[in-house]
Amino acid sequence: MKKPTSLYPAVLYGIISGPIRCESLDGSELWLPPRTGVLHIEPFERDGKTYGVSHMQKASTFGYLIMRPFIIHVWHFFKLQAKDDNGGWMPGTERGFYGRTFGWRWDVAGTNGEHWIFSKGFLGGHWD
Repeated sequence: MKKPTSLYPAVLYGIISGPIRCESLDGSELWLPPRTGVLHIEPFERDGKTYGVSHMQKASTFGYLIMRPFIIHVWHFFKLQAKDDNGGWMPGTERGFYGRTFGWRWDVAGTNGEHWIFSKGFLGGHWD
């Protein structure tokens, strides 16, 4: 599969329970209010920054995202990821189910300036 040329993913279809977590390449988070029904969200600008919907919907107990470039994320958590005393996320504190198909996954932190990681798929009890 060819590496994506876009900087941000788009949600083609999806459902997210709770507020919608978006990220910018500078690491900023932006939370959109919860929405009912099926979502379609393209990358967007707010306050001079571009944001894309993150697959790591840390305030959502369940949902799914069908993204462009093509990849599917599905989750159902009964314990959401905790934050430390400084407001930072504590990976591995969530409990439930997260899975994704193979395909290109967006990674805001990036590795060597690359923000797309090819995933062979994942199935586990935490965000990956």
